[in-house]
Amino acid sequence: MKTPLMELYEQRKDEIENCLKKLRESDKCMDWGNFASVRRRPMIATVIYYLQQYAGYADGVSIKELRAFLYCIYLVEKDKYEKMVSSMVWCPLEQTLEEITGRLVKINSDGKYEVNLEEFKQKEKNRKLTYWKVLRPICEKAERICNYMLNPLNVRPEGITVEEFFEKGFSEKDLDKLIDAYESAWEKEKTLYADGYAKLLISVAEYYEKKPNKYEDEEILEKYGKLCEKLCKVINERKHEMPILNRMIIDTFEVESYIKANYGNELNYKLVNTLERIASELGIYHEVYGALYYGMEFKFKKDRNKKNEKKERKKERKKIDLKQLVKPEGITVEEFFEKGFSEEDLDELINAYESAWEKEKTIYADGYLKLLISIAEYYEKEHEKFSSDEFLRKIYEIFENAKLPVYKKLAAKYYIRASDIATSVSLIYSPQQNYPEEAEKYLKMAVEFNEKAIKLGIVPKFHSITLNNLGTHYYEMNRSEEALPILKKALEYAKTPKEKGLIMHNLALTYADLGKKRDAVRCMIKSICIHYKTQHEFGHVTLYNEDIDRIIKMTGDVNTDIYALKVALDLVGGNLTVEEAKKFLDLIDRSEWPLTDALLSILSGEEYKVPEGLEECSTLLEDVVKVVEYVRRRNDRK
Repeated sequence: MKTPLMELYEQRKDEIENCLKKLRESDKCMDWGNFASVRRRPMIATVIYYLQQYAGYADGVSIKELRAFLYCIYLVEKDKYEKMVSSMVWCPLEQTLEEITGRLVKINSDGKYEVNLEEFKQKEKNRKLTYWKVLRPICEKAERICNYMLNPLNVRPEGITVEEFFEKGFSEKDLDKLIDAYESAWEKEKTLYADGYAKLLISVAEYYEKKPNKYEDEEILEKYGKLCEKLCKVINERKHEMPILNRMIIDTFEVESYIKANYGNELNYKLVNTLERIASELGIYHEVYGALYYGMEFKFKKDRNKKNEKKERKKERKKIDLKQLVKPEGITVEEFFEKGFSEEDLDELINAYESAWEKEKTIYADGYLKLLISIAEYYEKEHEKFSSDEFLRKIYEIFENAKLPVYKKLAAKYYIRASDIATSVSLIYSPQQNYPEEAEKYLKMAVEFNEKAIKLGIVPKFHSITLNNLGTHYYEMNRSEEALPILKKALEYAKTPKEKGLIMHNLALTYADLGKKRDAVRCMIKSICIHYKTQHEFGHVTLYNEDIDRIIKMTGDVNTDIYALKVALDLVGGNLTVEEAKKFLDLIDRSEWPLTDALLSILSGEEYKVPEGLEECSTLLEDVVKVVEYVRRRNDRK
């Protein structure tokens, strides 16, 4: 007899394999001291223990069953960054199992993997089972998801929403089966299942209603119509006992939904009459009549389509003409209008240039930029016309017409798009490709275009990164004097910790290259502390060593706060004892270096303050306090 996990694997093999492959970083991996890679081993062993002890797999787990269960864990975690499951599939599962076989797990006579149950039970009892506290609740939810996917149609009187259904690991393709199951239950027990069935139908209709371009998708429209028919049956049975439907009949379905579902075919008059009668009894006839009128108009869609066919043919001819205008040297808005085109055709022209640029970036880059800047300047002039005409401006203010600010937004939009294109091209000509002059040209363009957007009152989302790219280029070209003001300006525009950390890192290298030791040390400390505070996990600290050693080498001084930072990280990571850390810190002048002073205060049991200007290090200092307190409690017990 197949186990639930084996059955799930066979049902969803491709989906499971694709999911795990996507989560995995590579086909083969080496640890190289990376903690996220190392922790996969005890985690996998703990998962196998859970399956043996709590999920009915006492005889062990096959690799296919384990894959299916990891997929269920992914479904539990998919809205939480997949931290656990990503770690467990960091390397191929076969590789991890091979590494832990003989140590944490063994292969039994059936070829399945199992752990020493008595040993793991004892660890669980003593609260020493690795990652158990985190993994157990996740595994319990994963087991429920597995069971629900194998037995999904658990029809309940209170019903279920689409969101709840998807949370259990199902997808849109499973909805029809669920609806059929509820309809079958309702046919047998109409009084019992009416509200639950209606709740499901309404939720499904709302789900389809949120689909983009739903009126252009005949398949969705057909489903819409069927849902409307099913709902009408439920309403007809219990119209006076279902207040939940009084307004939903208008808000969600309406007669037009069904008419549009028929895509211009003859009206379903039986359905229309039923809806009219129900609406009259519910007191919402006028709303239904309005919807019906709109739907009747839709009936003539086919007639209108004949007229639209001519417009479509005209559009196709225009597309051919537009493609002939796509040239490496580009075109301006004025030249475009002179050829008989209008403002409405600009989007098509942009798409044509975008397509050409995507295929041959270096050939069409300048022409595409010329077009984008020309469009931005065109809208900027239109904005100036309206804003300078006081009479027009007041008219637009009175009638709340949005065209005035729209021109400004459009101008900024195309300046920002031009900046993005210039940045993309600069990466092709980066210093590593031996075209630094070309890279610099486009990096400067990117900054210039963003600044034009800023003058219009719209700050580009990634302006700090654009400035950082130019500043980093100057640094890599041994022009740190020019890099420094650019990077400082980039820091002013940085919005997220990630942006600030990156720019601080590059500022530190620039300061060090200019011989400004104190500034270099301060910026690198802030950069590392930002990363530690916002992205760092599980105590692994060796990834910062390279940056720390680089600053020490560039400044030529080991006895600064940058080394104090290394000591603090090693202490938190378990690489140093408190006594060893204090010994290293005593070599640094605490009166000169504030981070050293704060760390020595903590290690000596004194009160400390987060150094002024190093507020980013608060989390690291708190972790040092926790380590010191833990050591003291342990010593007291001895």
